[in-house]
Amino acid sequence: SPGMAYPLVQFVSGEIEDMDINLFFHDRKNPSKVSDFYSFIDGLLPPLHNSKNFTQPPTFKFYYGKMKVHNYVLVKQSINSELRDEKGNVYSLDITLTVRRL
Repeated sequence: SPGMAYPLVQFVSGEIEDMDINLFFHDRKNPSKVSDFYSFIDGLLPPLHNSKNFTQPPTFKFYYGKMKVHNYVLVKQSINSELRDEKGNVYSLDITLTVRRL
């Protein structure tokens, strides 16, 4: 809503709600920062196959402005677009994260 310092988060009928977060990163001078960020985000995804010993997926806190929102877990990520330099390094990344509130 206009004028609010944080996004409106609402649960309807107690069902699980997923939220999409769009992120854009660009660093033409130092593309390794973009690839480091992508590696960090990739590490937040839960494992495809869990071993016999169940491990919880990584969680993170999502802050918007000065307001702490909540703890989340990354459900999926999708790359919308990426730009590469002449050496093949990604220097611009547009990514959508689907997160679930805990």
